[in-house]
Amino acid sequence: MRRAVLERRGLVSNEALYVVGSLPEASENEPNNELGAAKPVQLPLTINGRIGSAGDVDLYRFRGKRQEELVVEVVARTLRSPLDSLVRVLDAKGEVLAWNDDFAPREAGFLYTGDGQFTHHADSYLRVEFPRDGVYYVEIGDARGHGGDAYAYRLRLSEPLPDFALRVSPSSLGVPGGKTMPFTVYAMRRDGFSGAIELGLRDAPEGMVLAGGVIPAGQNQVQIETAHV
Repeated sequence: MRRAVLERRGLVSNEALYVVGSLPEASENEPNNELGAAKPVQLPLTINGRIGSAGDVDLYRFRGKRQEELVVEVVARTLRSPLDSLVRVLDAKGEVLAWNDDFAPREAGFLYTGDGQFTHHADSYLRVEFPRDGVYYVEIGDARGHGGDAYAYRLRLSEPLPDFALRVSPSSLGVPGGKTMPFTVYAMRRDGFSGAIELGLRDAPEGMVLAGGVIPAGQNQVQIETAHV
């Protein structure tokens, strides 16, 4: 996630959040609120769309193969959209295979990893395995039935893309010469990544060393020490 402000004719906008992705991008086109009008898409893909009015839903159609896994991820509230997303994966007959409203990752225990301005984990995330070859649909709407120009979203449809992000507590350390200080590193694992994570110091002051720099496979946190020798 990145932040920027826009300037025009001497005026400066409020700070805006945006995301730069690695997948191909597409834009939503109406009408697409029924199975028969679902927009055909080719995966993997990130779709930029909008729930434009109260009660609106957007549907996307694609083909899946038996035992392939699909990740459906919404980025909306974390970009300050008012959307409280609800996503569903449907088979060719319109039967619901999986759905998700709010996704709050628990891997990091009680560590809060979101934007400090929001306490509601309103963005959706799910993983589902296709039971057979055929046509499938993803539907996205607002869980409260709301909509409007501000209700924008980014919808990722792809195979799992295993990755991780790190958080450190405390977020800053002051270590006097000849002393050591413990701290905790948390791993936010994504899309099923479970491997070991090697830790190191980048651009550290001279004499600063790390002791115990690995988060073991399958674990989500480790306490280590840094020393100033």
